[in-house]
Amino acid sequence: MRYGQHNPFSEPLFGLSFFFMVLWASRSPLPQGFSLSRFLRARFLVWIGVISYSVYLLHQPLLRILITLGGSHFSRDRDIFASSLFLFLPIVLGVSFLFHVQVERRFLNKPRTGGSPVKPGQDG
Repeated sequence: MRYGQHNPFSEPLFGLSFFFMVLWASRSPLPQGFSLSRFLRARFLVWIGVISYSVYLLHQPLLRILITLGGSHFSRDRDIFASSLFLFLPIVLGVSFLFHVQVERRFLNKPRTGGSPVKPGQDG
């Protein structure tokens, strides 16, 4: 297979490999008392987990806006990486946090109102 061709098995294999690596690492302590489970409970990573759905919803539209506004300024891979790291990532995290606080949080654990749910086999 030549460079640049897509292998349909590469992404699922990478995902499974990464999953099993994280599973293995979370079960066994790492050198010098480092524990992956303790690392994953770090406040920043928990915060990322809390806003992750907002990040998922907003990253693509925000990326499109960034490309539209500044696409011609990013000509090299280094420029794209730097802009992604120092410009796009903080914007996505900030906007996602605001979206989580102003929109998403209102609907979390909110009791449903209205009639009883329709059971399978019944007409609504």
